[in-house]
Amino acid sequence: MNTSDNAAMALHEDIRRRVMSHPYILQMHGFYLEGDTVRFDLVVDFDAPDRSALYEEIVRELQEAHPGYRMRITLDTDVSD
Repeated sequence: MNTSDNAAMALHEDIRRRVMSHPYILQMHGFYLEGDTVRFDLVVDFDAPDRSALYEEIVRELQEAHPGYRMRITLDTDVSD
C-alpha cells in the first residue's frame, strides 16, 4: 500500500469505507495508487447471492464517486485450508 501522502490516505479511507459498507464483503487488500489508477483486491463471501453483481455494483459506485481515477479491482477468493 502506498498511502504515505495525505491525498492517497484520504482516497484509501473513502474507498475502504464505501467497500466495507456492502454486505458480503469480507475484506479489501493490496491497495495501490499509481498516477490515476487505483488497484486493490476485493474478497466477496461465497454466501453472497450474486458475487459478480456485487462486484460490478462496487466498481460502478467507486467510479462514480471518484471519476478522476481508473479502478482496477480484482475479485479475489477467500480460500483457507
